[in-house]
Amino acid sequence: MPAPFPVPQCPYQHPSHTLLYQPNAAKAEHVLYPQPAASLSMTTRPPKFVLSPTPNPLLHWESVDTVLLDMDGTLLDLHFDNYFWQHYLLVRYSQQHRLPFPQVQQELQVLFKQHQGTLNWYCLDFWQRQLQLDIMRLKQEVAHLIQLRPFVIEFLNSLKRLNKRVVLITNAHPKILEFKMQRIQLQSYFDQMISSHTLGYPKEDSRFWEKLQTVENFNRMTTLFIDDSLPILYAATNFGIRYVFGVAQPDSHKIAYAQQPNLVLLNCFCQITPFMFE
Repeated sequence: MPAPFPVPQCPYQHPSHTLLYQPNAAKAEHVLYPQPAASLSMTTRPPKFVLSPTPNPLLHWESVDTVLLDMDGTLLDLHFDNYFWQHYLLVRYSQQHRLPFPQVQQELQVLFKQHQGTLNWYCLDFWQRQLQLDIMRLKQEVAHLIQLRPFVIEFLNSLKRLNKRVVLITNAHPKILEFKMQRIQLQSYFDQMISSHTLGYPKEDSRFWEKLQTVENFNRMTTLFIDDSLPILYAATNFGIRYVFGVAQPDSHKIAYAQQPNLVLLNCFCQITPFMFE
């Protein structure tokens, strides 16, 4: 379905990416340590940026006081998480427990599905107990895949210039949040960083939003929220947040979402950055 109002086109042509892994099911060969590719640089900067002379059709920045931002799939390319949970973890589990890879795929997919959308789904400690693996160490082995999405830094700098309150809200476990922040160094852009684990509910749950408002005391009518998860976006919409935007392509190695009813999916942060590039 078309968006309910015009969506500015993104002038940024994303570089083509080299697929970093290619499982060969026939030979049961799996590349465990993919190397960073030059094409994965997502921090290319225009020379400068200036205040846009025209209003943005997606939102009026003067009516926004608080910006709530997701991390994985929104600020960071979701490829790291998808690769880790859909491939790398399975390979390492297969090795440690000496099980055939197809069997591991089938068994873990069932287990993952049982907990999807719950706080356990995002809980590092839960999965380390369930799988008997040092998941943090495994994540460190492929940490080079953690990458910013295009124009994240420009967008965050724009919010600072406008003196907006910027809060990171993520379902990531606090240890994973710390691990990724050490890698990408975005801490200084946020007034506060909140893991849903500290509130007791995932962002998909309406009770998360009720608790979040007691912590942040934001005005729903002057708040912008950006996330890559459709269930979370609809939960925020149902809570009454005025500006709710999704991400069209959270994982740069997968196809973009189809347009969703009553949601605007951004191709790039430059579509809503209050400063335009020269």
